[in-house]
Amino acid sequence: MFEADSGNRVVWRHDRSGKLAGRIGEKNKDRNVPGFVLPARFSMWSCTGRTVRVNNPGRHQVEAYTPDGDLELVWGKATMGIEGFCGAANPIALALRPMAAS
Repeated sequence: MFEADSGNRVVWRHDRSGKLAGRIGEKNKDRNVPGFVLPARFSMWSCTGRTVRVNNPGRHQVEAYTPDGDLELVWGKATMGIEGFCGAANPIALALRPMAAS
């Protein structure tokens, strides 16, 4: 179970009993995690149980983390183009859909 906490700029990971099991997205230079910049709404989505997708609106990015907090993927940049996000603090919300079978 995951919980987005904008005040602490972190995603909390809990085990099935609700006990704290870790933090995701906390700034950590050694793990190559830049930390969240949150001038606006903070959201996260669990995707297939293998990754946690989190918006980082101050960086204009979507970031994917493993449940253990390793940064797997970063997508987006500040731009008016399709490859990123525009405005003061975007993305604020995303919708995920299942991947097509190949």
